[in-house]
Amino acid sequence: MILSTAAVRGVVVYDIVGGAAGPVRDIKPDFKSNTTDVPVVILSRPLVLQYARVPIKGFEAEKEQLQIKESGLITAEEVIAAHQAFMADQTFRLKNYRADALLSYHAKIAGSNTVDISFDNAFFWDPATGAEWEQRALYYNGVLWRGKKLPELPIPQPEKVFTLPLDINLNKDYTYEYAGRDRVGEYDCYVLDFKPIDPSKTLYRGRAWIETRTFAPVKTSTVETNLSPPVISNEEQDFFAPVTGPDGATYWLLSRVAGQQILTVAGENLVLLREVVFKNLSINDTGFESARQQAYRSDRQMLRDTDKGLQYLERTESGERIVKAQTRKSALLGLAGLFRQPGLSYPVVPLLGAGYFNFNVHGRDAQITALIGGVVNLVSLSEPRVFGRKLDASAQMVTIAVNVTDNLFVEGKKQPDSNVDARTQALSGALGAPLGNFMRLKATYGLAYTNYSRDKDTDTFIVPSDTFIQSPGIEWEFNRAAWTVTAAGQKNFRTQWDPWGDETLPCPSPGSCLADFDPRQKNFDTVEFSIGKQVFLKTFQKLRFEALWQTGSRLDRFSEFQFSFFGNRLRGFSGSGVRYDRGGIARAEYAFNLADVVRFEASLDHAYVKDSLTSSDFHRFTGFGISGNTVGPWETILQFDIGVALQSEFERLRGDTEFQIGLLKYF
Repeated sequence: MILSTAAVRGVVVYDIVGGAAGPVRDIKPDFKSNTTDVPVVILSRPLVLQYARVPIKGFEAEKEQLQIKESGLITAEEVIAAHQAFMADQTFRLKNYRADALLSYHAKIAGSNTVDISFDNAFFWDPATGAEWEQRALYYNGVLWRGKKLPELPIPQPEKVFTLPLDINLNKDYTYEYAGRDRVGEYDCYVLDFKPIDPSKTLYRGRAWIETRTFAPVKTSTVETNLSPPVISNEEQDFFAPVTGPDGATYWLLSRVAGQQILTVAGENLVLLREVVFKNLSINDTGFESARQQAYRSDRQMLRDTDKGLQYLERTESGERIVKAQTRKSALLGLAGLFRQPGLSYPVVPLLGAGYFNFNVHGRDAQITALIGGVVNLVSLSEPRVFGRKLDASAQMVTIAVNVTDNLFVEGKKQPDSNVDARTQALSGALGAPLGNFMRLKATYGLAYTNYSRDKDTDTFIVPSDTFIQSPGIEWEFNRAAWTVTAAGQKNFRTQWDPWGDETLPCPSPGSCLADFDPRQKNFDTVEFSIGKQVFLKTFQKLRFEALWQTGSRLDRFSEFQFSFFGNRLRGFSGSGVRYDRGGIARAEYAFNLADVVRFEASLDHAYVKDSLTSSDFHRFTGFGISGNTVGPWETILQFDIGVALQSEFERLRGDTEFQIGLLKYF
């Protein structure tokens, strides 16, 4: 480029679209012709050349005093237009890129702990095919899967959104509002709020952070609208980072994705937290196509992001990959193991059975869940849409094949003469509806039948009547950012409740005396509140904190709360016979791995509870547990869970243990 003056200084080129700037070197002034030769690389996008002229002696201007009182206002339309220009240029220049991508799922149902599944991927993207993932390794709860082939897991997907919030054509689909300025890390950003013009479409609403200098995307936070069951919520945060390409230009690409999906499964909320971390990005790589073809020809699982969501690919005879016509909608598990807790009919109970789950029965999105274990059996049916698309219905049956001994403690002393054996079979149903994107309300109804009988140590104790119990209730749940908050209330009506208890006078068992029988306790109420938070750390570490409070009215010995291995757990005290009508449980857990071989999870539980029937004081109990998993033989997963009663105000319970050991096989 030839400038019409030789008196030039401070020559700088600004790449306002690519987000780069730098001085121009080797300029050649020619004072004879009064011109300057400036070497400039010409690109397909506009560049700005800035320079200053050397002042003529005697005509120098004095320095101006400038004070900025207020920055100029910018509109949402101006931000969008500049951002779209940036993206148009980047799209033109970006031919392909690949990266290492760690995709992690943290799945939690009801009040349980999460199951953590991670895939180490090679990520490929080009404009013709889109995004593809080559699964190189699988980690189950942080333990490396060592099977010959990675299992094909069913992947529930939200509806695919065809129009992204900051796409060039979005003015037709969204309304925008300028929300001010904010900083994301080291970047100063314009902030835009957006929402769909037509709320009946499946689109997004949320917020975008656009870098003020280059108008590059820095962050987006979105919530998907108008979803179809069983998906009731889909939230995502995308983070972008600048990467220098081989042409020296700056590209702003995804560096991290964090999201949460909520689905209804077996009448419960399945909360699916997911995170993708991209590293080692290679842009416009000449080896891109050969690396992708090598992945196509390998035996590894591959997936492609399509207009129907993330789908598995199958290899053709020619070595190419095409989308599988039939994707897996079900899972089958085999189970074998041992279980022990105090109060069972046998010291150790063998477990042998199978689990089956299908979330698309007959192509209707209906779900069936079955766990057949002999000792404990569960079958659940779910319909994600009834009476319209916003309501879901479920029904569940639970059967137990062994008696559980109901032990009695009075002021810390066990009363074996008052032991009662009980066995309960239950049916339940629920009708649920989402409240916004992160809450769900559910109406429940339960019908249980309990059979009571004398224990081998029981002589004169009059056992309660066998009875049906009807239990209508309501449940509320909130899930966001790895927080879970729940509240539940239930009324319970027994069909038969004759006098029961120890008829000995004076009665040695307060709270279980025939003379204290109260017919008003035939019906009773329970209320429960809980809050939990999970924190996911590096290298598959995890923290979990939870607190629970329970209370009720007109509770008797057989309707009070108790500790249980499956549900209301205090490690080491399951089946202990400790009961209470009000109280709380708090727990803290830490999970970690040893060399990707064994996963350990340590838990410390503490209970502060009161049984008003036998004492006027609150009592404290502390339990400690270790659980974990490793890869077993024949492509199985070996799981273990051991709990010990660490501290108890009832001396007899100290040192009690419970455990479950099992082998899982995924078919």
